[in-house]
Amino acid sequence: MAYFSVDDQFHSHPKRRKAGWASIGLWTTAGSWCRAYKRDGFVPADLITEWRAGRLSAPLVETGLWLPDHERGENGFRFHDWDAYQPTKKAVM
Repeated sequence: MAYFSVDDQFHSHPKRRKAGWASIGLWTTAGSWCRAYKRDGFVPADLITEWRAGRLSAPLVETGLWLPDHERGENGFRFHDWDAYQPTKKAVM
């Protein structure tokens, strides 16, 4: 089983505080999804739509926790500094 790691100081990080609790719920769930499916921090926009969480992604981009990105022909978001805190797909495989 893979785990999505969260820094033990994240609770008081300014980006976390600015993003708000609901958006951090999306951030955490999406992080878990990325680890489970080895997407190296890429979250497809269609997944956010499926989760009905579109309005929650804007604060994550505004605070820099997510960056707009595209991969494999999909639009979406990428976790800032994913590989600094999470094992990459290459490292896991």
